[in-house]
Amino acid sequence: PLQLDGLELANASDSRPLTLFFLQRLFKKNPKDHMIIEKLLDLNTTMGRNAAAHGMLVHAKGLLEDATAALWSEKLGEWDKAFHLYANLGDANFDVSSILRCYDHLEMWDKIKEMEESFETWDPLLKEENAKHFAWAYYNCEDYQKVDYYVKMFHKQLHLSEMLFMVFYLLKTQRYEECQTMITKGFETLAKDTSVYIGGDAIRLHKNLYYSQMFIELQESLNILNGSQDKTDLAASIWNKRLKGFKRDSESWIRLIAIRSLVFAPGEYINVYFNMISVLRKERRWNLIDSFFNRFFKQTIHPNIELEHSKILWARGKKKEAIESLKSVLDLINVGESDTSEEFIESLNKLNTNRFYVLIATLIKHQEFDYN
Repeated sequence: PLQLDGLELANASDSRPLTLFFLQRLFKKNPKDHMIIEKLLDLNTTMGRNAAAHGMLVHAKGLLEDATAALWSEKLGEWDKAFHLYANLGDANFDVSSILRCYDHLEMWDKIKEMEESFETWDPLLKEENAKHFAWAYYNCEDYQKVDYYVKMFHKQLHLSEMLFMVFYLLKTQRYEECQTMITKGFETLAKDTSVYIGGDAIRLHKNLYYSQMFIELQESLNILNGSQDKTDLAASIWNKRLKGFKRDSESWIRLIAIRSLVFAPGEYINVYFNMISVLRKERRWNLIDSFFNRFFKQTIHPNIELEHSKILWARGKKKEAIESLKSVLDLINVGESDTSEEFIESLNKLNTNRFYVLIATLIKHQEFDYN
């Protein structure tokens, strides 16, 4: 038989499954070969085999350089891990674009704003590449003058990520005609990218489906905000049903929440927020969980919120605090089930003063939190 090199066969193959076969056979013989490991990581992520890629990355711990491991962590959506790996790199290997991507996905907006002065010293191409991160940072703190400044530095031919930001921004600032134009442009860009459906690139396909979902929901949000569609009907007939089939990662949930918060307050559409928190908990995205709990639920008391908070504490190893939080849930249920004024007052007395005031504020703000 011909003695052909396995790596040459893998490189020459036009079939991804066959390439995977050759690489796996090579990997069995050379499990510490970093080149084979990287090729398997690349192929598995391209084919959408994220679980296999994650297992390969765990195996490669200590075999790959931190910068390489961080890059693959990014591609697998493990932003916490990527951030810590980038943070450990020396100044010689520091990549500002990589760290900004991590800050953005982890919603560390203050960290991005701290880099504002250094941004002014960067070359035009680097500014163009990273302006969107600064735009998101100032969008989230509602400093629209700063947003306008960074938007001017976007690519002349807007990338999909920049179009998505522009739709959010135009909706938020009630520039509805410009927003409609940008949504249409986004759909047209997606429609032109037909090669993704025949190329077998699962990463690009996932991204295009993600952008399609976002633009559809932004179009629906625009219809509500400009008065052409009733938000109650939309939530009942479309958005609630769509949640049942929404099986995407935490990043998609975060953007979905951002869209729906343009139309609904957390108290009006609380099930969406619970679903997102549940996904984040399963992915162990503690930084994002802390950010969202502080943003949406800090001044709200509701048994379901307290129960979700207990699950998070338990998953983080804070079991004593989780049990205390569950006791709070029982206290709140007792408040809601009080039959007489005496029982109601007795149940309220079990709550500390701060929780009592937050409970009253919650009942005033959100009708669906009424326990009577």
